[in-house]
Amino acid sequence: MQGRSPLYFKGLVIIGVPLLFEIVIFSSLLFLQANYIQTIKLVTQTKQAVSYAGELGRLAFTYLTNKMSVSFQIEERNWTNFSERKNDIKTISGWLNDYTLADKAQRRKILPIIRAIDDLVQEADTLNSEGGGDHSAVPNAMLGGKIKVIKSLSRQVLDITDGLHEFRKTQLKIAENALAHSSTVNQLITTTIAIAFIGNLLIAGLLLRFFMSSIYQKLQKLIDNMNRFARGQALSEPIHGNDEIAGLDLLFHKMYCDLNAAQKTKQNYIELLRSRFEQPIAASKEFLSSVKVDTTLAPEATKGAERSERNLERLLKLIDELLLLEQKAHAEKNIDLKLSEVELSDLLKRSMEAVSDFAEKGSVKLELNAQHKLLEADGDRLIQVVVNLLSNAIKFSPKQSTVRIETQENHDGVEIKIIDQGRGVPLDKQKKIFERFGQSESSDASEKGGTGLGLPICKDIIEAHGGSLGVDSIEGTGSTFWVKLPKNKVKV
Repeated sequence: MQGRSPLYFKGLVIIGVPLLFEIVIFSSLLFLQANYIQTIKLVTQTKQAVSYAGELGRLAFTYLTNKMSVSFQIEERNWTNFSERKNDIKTISGWLNDYTLADKAQRRKILPIIRAIDDLVQEADTLNSEGGGDHSAVPNAMLGGKIKVIKSLSRQVLDITDGLHEFRKTQLKIAENALAHSSTVNQLITTTIAIAFIGNLLIAGLLLRFFMSSIYQKLQKLIDNMNRFARGQALSEPIHGNDEIAGLDLLFHKMYCDLNAAQKTKQNYIELLRSRFEQPIAASKEFLSSVKVDTTLAPEATKGAERSERNLERLLKLIDELLLLEQKAHAEKNIDLKLSEVELSDLLKRSMEAVSDFAEKGSVKLELNAQHKLLEADGDRLIQVVVNLLSNAIKFSPKQSTVRIETQENHDGVEIKIIDQGRGVPLDKQKKIFERFGQSESSDASEKGGTGLGLPICKDIIEAHGGSLGVDSIEGTGSTFWVKLPKNKVKV
């Protein structure tokens, strides 16, 4: 069985500590509540015992006096009253007997009193049995005996009264102590609730600090490293620790280092290709330069040599832009612009001249409808963009079709449109074609000779001017690629 992870134990701390604290508090409150209820019950019973003790003494005294009155024919017999009082005495005696079952000390006090009351009732009953049931005068011979019994009963009543009084005092003391205890328990309950409230706040604060230091801050640092990676920035130092987050960050740093190494290898390879291309291209340019100065050639051949020379220069620029794209993706390096005043219509004418041979070969007609505007821009870079857009339009246009260049000025600036009658760009590919190596069809690289780099380079160039590049297209009816340059770039 694999060992538990550090995050597992941190989760146990976050969940277990407050749960354990709540169990302790809840158990304490249950115990105090049960103790409080027991105390209140004891207070109620002791008060009832005090009341019953007083009632028992009163009943015993009343029973005796009534028996004496009947015995000396002071009042008539009322057997119903005697029976009811005797039953009351038995009921109260039985309750006091049951009440003291759990308290041996109190039981030792109350049992002699209960027995004395039973004896008192029995002896009081003998007064009537000796006196008969009529109302005739009591004989002198029996009078002395009854007086002796009455004296004995009176002493018993006094003893019972004293015993009950002592019992009541004891019960009142017990009730007083129980009330004091209930007050203490009530205070403990209040204190426990306060401790629970403050403890929950403290535990929440400590757990929050624990979570922030051990989990949240590490996650934030990991997310920050991911954002840095997405922006091409250097990562922060690795997260310290032995938990899963630190391990994930360590793997992320390793991946970052591996990608940097691969990126550097790729960049070195591209630079090597440029150096290999540069020598034959330079030789070709030198040959074309000699052709241009040859006066024996026709003017068309001289113009063709000039166009070929410019195209070779743009080929080198394309390789340079590929290097720049890699640098930009890796270190967010912006394209350097050489701004100057350029005339828009002249710039578009030069762009059309650069692709005229390509258009003629594809039997595609080029049309220009441009306004004369002065722009503050990098002319060579804008020509590079327009040439790329025109080349794509010609490449994907059918024979005998027309590619038009139009310009339009509005309140936002100036807009250049390249309109073709080709196959169009599917809606789901209209964003992808501006990404590196993105093409509208997977077969374009082999059939049309595309690299998937031209449009991303164009997009970077236009965005470096503060403008935007996009396409409006309906599949099967052609495309309109537009370049929008901001108003601050328009001079006239």
